[in-house]
Amino acid sequence: MANNSSSSSPLTPADKSCIDIETALFGSNYPVIHIQLFLLGVVLIAICSLIHKYNKNHIGIHKNLKLLLVNTIILYIINSLVWIVFFLRYRIQMFTYKHPCDFLSPVWMVPLFLGPPKLYSIAYPCFHFAIAFERIRSTFLAKRYERMGTKSTVIIIWIVWFLSFGYMMYVIWMAMADPTISANPQGIVTITTEANANVMLYGTIVSMVLVILTALCDWFIFIMNKRLHIFTRNSRTEYNLSLNYQINENTQAMLVIFPIDISFAIIYPIHNVLVILIRAYRSAFTKADFVSYCYWANTPLFLHSLVTVLLYIRFINRSSNITKRRNFVKRKLKEEGKTHFKFLEEQWNRKSGFSTD
Repeated sequence: MANNSSSSSPLTPADKSCIDIETALFGSNYPVIHIQLFLLGVVLIAICSLIHKYNKNHIGIHKNLKLLLVNTIILYIINSLVWIVFFLRYRIQMFTYKHPCDFLSPVWMVPLFLGPPKLYSIAYPCFHFAIAFERIRSTFLAKRYERMGTKSTVIIIWIVWFLSFGYMMYVIWMAMADPTISANPQGIVTITTEANANVMLYGTIVSMVLVILTALCDWFIFIMNKRLHIFTRNSRTEYNLSLNYQINENTQAMLVIFPIDISFAIIYPIHNVLVILIRAYRSAFTKADFVSYCYWANTPLFLHSLVTVLLYIRFINRSSNITKRRNFVKRKLKEEGKTHFKFLEEQWNRKSGFSTD
């Protein structure tokens, strides 16, 4: 590994961005790369385990919820892979570079690495809000929700992806229009400019409002399904199979989704406050320290992603165990029924034989 003191060619003032990125990569605050690489790697392993368990076990949940959860997992995969490649590139270069300017990122690489996190920042809150909306729909339309199709959910999914991609492309387009980003390779990689700063601020505010609304909706769903469960259990006049099935599904789903959304409603504002504070005191930091602190602020979000995937795995295990118990009870009742009817048949045959004699 080389350093700038051993470089054969002297650095000019134009190479300041090269010095900044080298200082950031070898600074005392940059162990965050290793921590986040570990977290993101475990996230991908957990997602592989989740997919394996899902394929192995039959999970009896509505197609609408299944579609939304699948899209959320796809979002996790995209976000994790982008950050892993981003960090691994620097990690490999730290062992192979010969000049600080080897760390510079080509212009085309900036939107490739920093665009998807912008998409994630909008799509993730939207998908969780969509899940909460579907759970509300399934609560109020519990008696016929099981027979309803997936058309409305598919439309919602398309809208979320369209808005998220549109937001990402607009941020990238405004960034690429700035000569400070598009004219030369970047050292400290950024996609924030004066032109798109306000749009990104509005996007952050909207996503925070969605996160808080989602948590409130989850709480409402949890309380409503609890009351419905008590009502149907105490009601002796009417039994509706679809209603009871939907209440049970909502209860099981909210045991997982509610903690995820509540924790994100706490972590996401904390993350945004940290980023705002870091940017507010930007003049007090070197460029290297500034980017390191910004990456540190992302760590709670990656940790939340890992916990979320682990809770999804727990949800699949729990749902699978419930399904297995139900199937076991059904088989047992069926076997007992066969045994009972066989016994009655034998008794009937004996009586018939006795009467004919």
